[in-house]
Amino acid sequence: MAWFQRVPLKKAISASILTCLLTTPGFGSAVYAETAVSSQAVSSPNYFVIENPTMDTTGGVRASVTVTPGSTPHPGEETVIFELMRGTTPVSIAAIQKDITASEKMTAHFNLAGDGLSVMVFVVDSYNNDLSNVGTSLANPVTIVPNSNVKVQILGINDFHGQLDYSNPLPSGTVGGATYLATYLKEYKKQNVNTLLVHNGDAVGASSPVSSLDRDKPTLDFLDMLGFDIATLGNHEFDQGVAALKAQLYGGTDPVNTNVVYNPTKIHYVSANVIDQTTNKPLIVPYYVKEIGGVKIGFIGVVTMLTPSKVSPAGLAGVSIVEQAPVVNAAVKELQAQGIHAIVVLAHDPASQNSAGVITGEAADLANAVDDDVDVIFAGDNHAKVNGMVDNKLVFQAYSYGTAFADVDLEIDPVTKDIVKKTAAIVDVKQAGIKPDPDVAALIQAQLAKYPMLSQPVGVTDAVYSKSDAYNKEIPLGNLIADAMKDTMNTDFAFMNPGGIRADLPQGNILYSDLFRIQPFGNQLVKLTLTGAQIKTSLQQQWGKNADGSANTKTLQISGLRYTADFSKPVMDRITKLEKEDGTPISDTAEYTVVVNNFMAAGGDNYTVLTQGKNVEPGVTDIEGLYNYIVKTFKGGKITAELKGRITNLP
Repeated sequence: MAWFQRVPLKKAISASILTCLLTTPGFGSAVYAETAVSSQAVSSPNYFVIENPTMDTTGGVRASVTVTPGSTPHPGEETVIFELMRGTTPVSIAAIQKDITASEKMTAHFNLAGDGLSVMVFVVDSYNNDLSNVGTSLANPVTIVPNSNVKVQILGINDFHGQLDYSNPLPSGTVGGATYLATYLKEYKKQNVNTLLVHNGDAVGASSPVSSLDRDKPTLDFLDMLGFDIATLGNHEFDQGVAALKAQLYGGTDPVNTNVVYNPTKIHYVSANVIDQTTNKPLIVPYYVKEIGGVKIGFIGVVTMLTPSKVSPAGLAGVSIVEQAPVVNAAVKELQAQGIHAIVVLAHDPASQNSAGVITGEAADLANAVDDDVDVIFAGDNHAKVNGMVDNKLVFQAYSYGTAFADVDLEIDPVTKDIVKKTAAIVDVKQAGIKPDPDVAALIQAQLAKYPMLSQPVGVTDAVYSKSDAYNKEIPLGNLIADAMKDTMNTDFAFMNPGGIRADLPQGNILYSDLFRIQPFGNQLVKLTLTGAQIKTSLQQQWGKNADGSANTKTLQISGLRYTADFSKPVMDRITKLEKEDGTPISDTAEYTVVVNNFMAAGGDNYTVLTQGKNVEPGVTDIEGLYNYIVKTFKGGKITAELKGRITNLP
């Protein structure tokens, strides 16, 4: 083999002319040019070591190595050259130019295919921009031959909730935003021709107003625009009822807003445990088989068993949610009968992970209960970061609102058809240095132009009023919302479920859109009459239990009354004091007017006693009530909220 000896690169080219070098800054992916150069390199292993060579020839060539600095430092930039060979003939070259100061994975892509391919990798001094001079080799060259396994990349999001224009300013930098998420996904797709995009439920519902004002059609258009392949249903897909869900999936006019007409989605939705009560069969297909890279992968979908407690009864009318493990295992058997052993479960199930890496929750329970041919379980629902193993199954979750996504790499044995290697990374969607996707930006701007009231100012705050701890105790933002409900419907009391408070009230100038994010469902306020005994029961129903016996507390945010709860006592004896805010005791036999939202009035969140209310009177939407109350009360000035001693919890 000849050596590079600081001769012009053009003198080393043996087959064609090197015409271009392309970089992908900000993502660490390869630089490539489809031209040829002869295999010539010289050994100088003290500078760098080339390790961990891999090569995948499915749908092209993807070659990777790890380049590690050796014992002798090398000043300045280097160039890692990937030379694609067919037998002994060089056919193409790729190069990455940078200052390598630490061990780093390098990857090159070639849009070529065929038998007899290999890639030789070597490191040289960087050359000038006109490519006229290549320096001495700095590492022993490595020749890579194809791997036998098929490599598949799955990029996934969960709990997007229509947050097209959402971003989160963290101390480490702002994350999120659909325009940035789109850029990341498009760039990551370039790393592997065998890439699938999936979403794991709650893509819609509790959405940003740019989406929800058009019944989440913009979000569904966004997902189709990016080419998402497979998805499952979350509990929020049922917020508007089965008829609306079917229109969103299959196309047609929205049953509530007839001005909204959905396109049939191109995404393959799967759900095995949502059963149509009329047919006693799954509402949609339980699984979908995708062939990619010459192998088949089965995707099974399920939704959390907590769905009936999260969705109003009207939203689930006509369907039942059944146990997950039996229907997943039944789907696995059907897939196995088709010779499919690479199986992924899209489970809109909560999962949490402690500092020791132990994963718990419904997704972990599912992992322990299903067939071992299931290798991957995508979790969701509780908006957490999870990445680990349960019963040799990869379980992960990528926060929410498009602030992160899961990057899952699978290797599938083409003979056994099984997943033999699986890893996941949770990638934050950091905005710094990333160009927003122009097509998605245009979609969002069109929505903002369509609804100018979203930019309408309503006042100013000098602090953030957080939704945190709304499930456990009285919070200032909860009081503000409950006061607005009580004032709007002119009632004695107001009850607000904590799950309906979806965002913080931010610091600074407050727009209508900020209020909409807090109450995005468009729920209708409902006035009804309850006895004092029924009011006490409704407060007792906020202290539920999960299937495993753990506490499931949903503290109501209230107005017009106050109470003391002694948590050393059983639920039925826990309320030791119950009175109006003026100190007047609430009598069991007296009747009082109460305002709740229509979700609660229908028994949602297990507040079944509310279905017994009399003199039911519907009102305006919750967002309309909140907006009007804030404008009337604060008159465009400083908006405040405070604790008022309405809830006293004793340990």
